[in-house]
Amino acid sequence: MSGIRHIESEINKLSRSEKQELVKKLLEKMNRDEIMHLLEQLKDDLELAAMLKLSEQTFKDWDNEEDSVYDSL
Repeated sequence: MSGIRHIESEINKLSRSEKQELVKKLLEKMNRDEIMHLLEQLKDDLELAAMLKLSEQTFKDWDNEEDSVYDSL
């Protein structure tokens, strides 16, 4: 796993266009099933993030001084 962390830190140093080129090259190395699986995971992650963002408003009422006593539970 440390190898992946190292690669990730190196990728973070790349420019946007370099990252895009890297993604293109990596996708070319993957077969159709691997790409479809990756896209399904990405879709699921984006849907979850959208649902969490929508639910944020529901809990806004709890963000007040009166309820701060529950923050440390």
